Amino acid sequence: MTHTHTGLSSLRVLNLNGCTSLATLSYLPTTLKSLSLDMNYEMYETGSLESVEDASLSNLRSLTITNCPKLKRLALHATSLKNLDLWGCEGLEDLDCKGSIFTFL
Repeated sequence: MTHTHTGLSSLRVLNLNGCTSLATLSYLPTTLKSLSLDMNYEMYETGSLESVEDASLSNLRSLTITNCPKLKRLALHATSLKNLDLWGCEGLEDLDCKGSIFTFL
């Protein structure tokens, strides 16, 4: 199945902070340069993100995922990724970042 992102072709920055009902993140626009997801402290126990699946984000330079204790899988292909910030993701079991060269981890 092919997914298109009509109207999102110019999206460069996506901030999904506080999205407590988000369980899986996939099929993101390839134009993204920065992606941030933070379940703030009050929502720490209820944050439901469990996976970021097979995201092909060739332009992504910065990825921040914080306070997501249920996150088990992070799988992305991001050849431009330079900064990865994972904090409060103690449930993470599978980290698969193909093509990434980190300057800060």
